[in-house]
Amino acid sequence: EIGTGSGYQTAVLALLARRVYSLERIAELAREAIPRMRQLGLDNVKIQVFDGTVGWSEWAPYDRILVTA
Repeated sequence: EIGTGSGYQTAVLALLARRVYSLERIAELAREAIPRMRQLGLDNVKIQVFDGTVGWSEWAPYDRILVTA
């Protein structure tokens, strides 16, 4: 997922998928979303701060990529 934001969509995806990798370019939003995932008991989410223009090869390949604003 590109665009974690508040983490709402990330949480929904985490309930549907085995693993969710989410990128957020605004550090403050990512800092808020990370503990939110823990509070919800969603341990299958990995959130990283950057814009995704060069990809995230550490966890590639991906089954799907979702871009949100």
